[in-house]
Amino acid sequence: MYARAAAFVPLLSVPDWESIFLNKELPLDNLGLLRSLETIAFPGTKFKVHHRFETGICRVSTKEYTVSPLYTHEAFLEKAEEGTEDRIKKLPSKEEVLRRMISRVGDIYIWGGNCSHGIPMMLSLYPPKGEVSETERKTRTFQGVDCSGLLYEAADGSIPRNTGDLVHHGINIPLRGKTIAEIQNLLQPLDLFVWKGHMFIVIDKDHTIESKHSKGGVIIRDFKERFEEILEEKKIPPEHFDPNEIEEYFFLRRWI
Repeated sequence: MYARAAAFVPLLSVPDWESIFLNKELPLDNLGLLRSLETIAFPGTKFKVHHRFETGICRVSTKEYTVSPLYTHEAFLEKAEEGTEDRIKKLPSKEEVLRRMISRVGDIYIWGGNCSHGIPMMLSLYPPKGEVSETERKTRTFQGVDCSGLLYEAADGSIPRNTGDLVHHGINIPLRGKTIAEIQNLLQPLDLFVWKGHMFIVIDKDHTIESKHSKGGVIIRDFKERFEEILEEKKIPPEHFDPNEIEEYFFLRRWI
């Protein structure tokens, strides 16, 4: 059985949505994050439906996000055929991608989020028990973006979704042996500073943008300040390194 996304579709890593959304309190981790959200599929995304539970939750898979298992509610899906075409991906202009990201400044960080306006239907499918705060409402409706979700949304889902793939996406710009000033002169808008687990995006040679939980969400930062912070966490990769040690390094990737 096949289906496609009738609108934006939340994809979670667990099938028991009722135990998450019908409890008085969401099962958040010690950072206040709902970790069961994997991503949000764009309208038109094609799915294979492997199983439907009595609760209306379906186990699905899609070529656009190969992590498994994935679960969503049938209310977000419409019937499709095996021969239904995959979603057509069209990358907006560089200027439009930048404009969209900058317009998101102030949005909160949502783990797995890449739909900044959220999915209001979640509140009618799983009504909260009692009044909820504005932050909880946004969490329940996934109204925010994570680090890679900020760019993924702005690019209309035309690039890899997660940092584990983005570290290999586009062209690597070597940084070893260069000063900060020399690196600044290399930068082009939408270049990515990325490592497994996080990323931020170049606006221009003096500014970057990212969604970072510890900073409250989407913020613009001074490049020099942000670059010095990375050097405290990760290393510039040598020309040749052991792929098994990739998590030690950060990369500058030019993908557009």
